[in-house]
Amino acid sequence: MTAPNTLKPYRLLLLTVGIAVFMSSLDVTIVNISLPTISHAFSVSTATVSWVIMAYLLMMCSFLPAFGRLGDIRGYRLVFTAGYAVFVAGSLLCGFSSSIGMLIGSRILQGIGASMLAALCSAIVMVSIPPSSRGKALGIVAMFASLGIALGPAIGGFLTTYLSWHWVFFINVPVGIIGFFIALRTIPGARPEARENRFDPLGAFLIFFVLLSLLYVLNQGHVAGWTSAVTVSLAGMAATCFGVFIWWERTIPYRLFNLGLFKNKDFLCPNVGALFVMLVFSGALFLFPFYFEMVRGLSTGMTGLVLTIPSAAIFIAGPLMGAVTDRIGSRIPCLICALLLGTGFFLFARIGAAGGDAFIVLGLILMGFGVGGFIPSSSVQIMRQATGDECGAVSSMMMTIRNMGSVMGVAIFEMIFMYGVTLHLPSGGVTSIKDIPVAALVSGFSFAFMAGVVICVFAVLMALSAREASCGADHREGGGFL
Repeated sequence: MTAPNTLKPYRLLLLTVGIAVFMSSLDVTIVNISLPTISHAFSVSTATVSWVIMAYLLMMCSFLPAFGRLGDIRGYRLVFTAGYAVFVAGSLLCGFSSSIGMLIGSRILQGIGASMLAALCSAIVMVSIPPSSRGKALGIVAMFASLGIALGPAIGGFLTTYLSWHWVFFINVPVGIIGFFIALRTIPGARPEARENRFDPLGAFLIFFVLLSLLYVLNQGHVAGWTSAVTVSLAGMAATCFGVFIWWERTIPYRLFNLGLFKNKDFLCPNVGALFVMLVFSGALFLFPFYFEMVRGLSTGMTGLVLTIPSAAIFIAGPLMGAVTDRIGSRIPCLICALLLGTGFFLFARIGAAGGDAFIVLGLILMGFGVGGFIPSSSVQIMRQATGDECGAVSSMMMTIRNMGSVMGVAIFEMIFMYGVTLHLPSGGVTSIKDIPVAALVSGFSFAFMAGVVICVFAVLMALSAREASCGADHREGGGFL
């Protein structure tokens, strides 16, 4: 009989889940490098072509809660395999697009498919893998996700240069088809024993508009202006829809998501901690290219190579810290990883313009290891709070919170960076970022990275606040509903 702590019988299941997270994360980064080529091909502005990215991200994040709940009701195999089919169809249409409108529309379809896949990855692991190996399994899933993020720019650049931008999307088709057939064979087909098997369309509609409006505000508020009519109106719509959503979910038994879980600090704290971790990491990834190119003087190609260091650290840390979590629980690994992440930010805040290369590499390794270890460890803690019929909803909400952190990170770190820069600018200011003196740039980066240290302290506090779930525990009953 196979030992309960081995993942050998579940290799194919982890492969199809890994392919899903690899593709959904790859398509966040692989398209970026092709945007100038796409803009030239369709003779459109930078603002217009940016919707090729925005459409995908908005759809992927906004539909997560709905598809998580649908998986709990209809079964994970049905929703997950349908996600593969929609994603592959969207990728194929993207590749054949003959206009920018068709490309953006196809990216919407692709983003919906990615949402169906991402919503259920953690849930599938939790219901399929023995409790003693779930941490390691989630670490492997995190490894696939980091691999997609790391390889995206390199693969996109190669395909665009030697084939065409169309192949940035066509490459998903054979990989997605392979993942689809493996999913048919390995994903459990039985439906969970749900207490309520009705879907809440109004709740899904409301939370979709909450997330859609909020994500747009966070992502584009700095462009339109934080006090502009569009930004204020969308923020107001998000707040209104969220209030109606809370009221509605309290009045029906077949709720979209058990909000009562947020009263449980063992669920709330690791989720908030993961939001902080993804916030600082995405903010750092946004600033790193500017730092390395404008302060350190590296080429674009060398900058891309340097930024594989944190991804490689995530690749190693995911399975390693996941296995440690299986043995000793999630609280200590989360605490250690948050401390490592904060230490990495502290090193970058102190390096400045002439710091040693060894400290840069060490800082990148610490950041990558901190993120790569915190995510699977916190996932185990979060998913252990879900009952068997709520795994999909909890998994999707967990992913939504992390995606919100990623979007917030870019906006917050850009704002802090510019504040630090303005402290050292001449009274007349500058008209272009290329004209900013190095001293002012260093000030901006130091401010941003020290802010990262402060936010990591809050992640540490979240890790300390959560009680340790017993190792190998199965799903618990959820908390009372608000």
